[in-house]
Amino acid sequence: MTDPYPQPQTAEMRMRVPLDYGTSSTDLQSRWDYVIVFPNPPKHVIEASDERDTIIKRLRGAGLRIRLFYSVGQELVFCKIRAPEDLMRREAEYLKMHLQLDPRELRRASFNGIPEYGIAPFPIRDVKQTYRYSPFDYIFAPYFQARDLQHFYMKKGPNGSLFASTDRILLIEHIITNHQTGAGIDIDRLVYEEIIVETYPLHEEEEKMDLKEKWIVWNSSPMNQPFDRICEYFGVKVALYFLYLGHYTKWLLYPTLVGIIMGTLSYTIPRSDYNSVFAYLAPGFGAFMTIWMTIYLENWKRLTSRETLRWGTAHFSETVNLRPQFYAGS
Repeated sequence: MTDPYPQPQTAEMRMRVPLDYGTSSTDLQSRWDYVIVFPNPPKHVIEASDERDTIIKRLRGAGLRIRLFYSVGQELVFCKIRAPEDLMRREAEYLKMHLQLDPRELRRASFNGIPEYGIAPFPIRDVKQTYRYSPFDYIFAPYFQARDLQHFYMKKGPNGSLFASTDRILLIEHIITNHQTGAGIDIDRLVYEEIIVETYPLHEEEEKMDLKEKWIVWNSSPMNQPFDRICEYFGVKVALYFLYLGHYTKWLLYPTLVGIIMGTLSYTIPRSDYNSVFAYLAPGFGAFMTIWMTIYLENWKRLTSRETLRWGTAHFSETVNLRPQFYAGS
C-alpha cells in the first residue's frame, strides 16, 4: 500500500525541518503560505489518525491546496497550505476586506466618471495643496469581485496579485476557520486538545531579503525604517511597534543632549557654588522635561493618526476568540 505521507526531499532532510520558505514569488502557483503540524501517532492509535485525516479532507474540501510530508524522525506530519487567487478573492469579498484603491484609477474615474454605473464626472482638484497627500491617496474600500471594479484595487502582491503577505495569511486562516464558506476548523481547540501541534505562517524568501536590504542599514536614522514594507510583510502590529521604537529613540535625543550639558556643568562648577547654581538649573531641567513629554506625546498622536490613514486601519476592530477552556454557564 502506498504511503500517503511521502518522505521529505533531501534538502528538507538536511535541514531536519520542513522548508522554511514558500517558493519563489515568480511562481504564485508554487508558493506556500501556511503550515499545520500534526503529531504522527503509532499505527494502532486510530482515533488520532482519523481526526487528522478528517481535517485534511475539510481543508481540501474548502478549496485549499495542501502538501503533506513527515518530519525526519516521522514523529510529526507537516501540512503546507496555499490558496488559489480566486479563492482568496472570494474570501476577501465575504470578509468585506478593505483594500487600498489605486490613486491613478481614482483620479481617472473622478475626471471621466463611471458611465456603466451612471456616475457623472466629479473632478476633485487640490488647488491650494494644503496637504502632502492628494485627495486620491490612501483610500480604502471593501473588496468586490465584480470584473469591472478590479482595476480600482492596488496590486500589492507579486505577479499582479491583489494581496500582500499579511493579507494572504489572514485570508488562509479565515478559510481554515470559517464555518460558512471554509473548512470550519477550530485551531485553538485542536491545539489545546493536542490534535494539532502547531500552526504558523511561512516566510517568503524574496520578500524577506528585499525587506532586509532596506531595513538593516547601519547609517539609517530610527525614523527612516521602511515602515510600509514592514506593515505589508509582518502586519500592522509589528510595524506600529517599530514605529514607536523609532519615534521614542528619536525624541530621547533631546533630553539626552540637555542632560549631557547639565552633567558637564556639574563637573565645571566649583563646589562652593554648586547648590546655588543647581537651585535654578534643576527646576529648569524639570520644566524642560515636562514640556518635552507633552510635545512628545502630541507628536506621537499625530504620527499614529497619519499612519492610521496610510495603513487603512481607521475603522479596524479586532475579533476576540474565546479560550478553548471556556465553558458558558447556564
